[in-house]
Amino acid sequence: MFVVAGVTGNTGSVVADALLAAGAPVRVLLRDAQRAAEWIARGAEVAQADLTDVAALASALRGADAAYLLVPPNVQVEDPIADARRVADALAEAADRAQLPHAAILSAFGSQQADSPGMLATTRLFEQRMQRIAGRLTILRAASFFETSAPMMLLGAQTGEMPSLVALDRRFEQIAAADFGRIAVAAMTAPGDDHRRLIEISGPRAYSANEMAAVVAAVAGRAVRAVLVPPEQRVPALTAIGMGPRYAALVVEICDAISAGRAGFAGDAPVRGAVTLEDWLRRTLATPPR
Repeated sequence: MFVVAGVTGNTGSVVADALLAAGAPVRVLLRDAQRAAEWIARGAEVAQADLTDVAALASALRGADAAYLLVPPNVQVEDPIADARRVADALAEAADRAQLPHAAILSAFGSQQADSPGMLATTRLFEQRMQRIAGRLTILRAASFFETSAPMMLLGAQTGEMPSLVALDRRFEQIAAADFGRIAVAAMTAPGDDHRRLIEISGPRAYSANEMAAVVAAVAGRAVRAVLVPPEQRVPALTAIGMGPRYAALVVEICDAISAGRAGFAGDAPVRGAVTLEDWLRRTLATPPR
């Protein structure tokens, strides 16, 4: 049995789908019972649990061979770091209560840094807290997801101008969620006795905003240029799309660190997926919105 958290987001959903496609028994964690029917129809068990409810989490994890766990973004809370710490503490305690044999956790590039910028501080504290669990731990330290940049790329396809919060010529590692899911499932299901394992994961190559705009132009069939959002407009731009001001400021902090070359992987040879930005964008533009 494999337990998967975060199935209403990009990574948990692809991990659960990949496990189900392989014929593995899957139990998904849901906070909202209204989504249960969808996952039951796909062949999964459903456990209802808030990610801060240790007792409910431990019950859901009990009997699992492995679990995919993450601290999901909570974009509206007043203190995102404190909120992430509560979730990390609950997940770690629940894993120990349930005697979970193997936890695979979502982390992010730059989380190894003592001064992890912005929201990377939350994945750093998650890594640190989960290091203390009794069972096996696999840290899946991912590049930035194409899905995160999707609104900006789609806006570029529509208007000819793609906004960027990162310096236009700064390349940074990126990956499709589908690639991440495939690699995560391989790590979760592989036999081994390594008590602690780190896997850094990226797509086939890094892209700058200028290069991303060129890909958008080629796929959309129109001229597209990347436009750097002025510093004073960055937080307001993010709050306008639904982020709380503190969360938005932490996102800007990450982008500034990437621009300055202060956020990246610990090593120089990440496990690389196969989905290029071109492939991902063609599929995204061809898929009608839900």
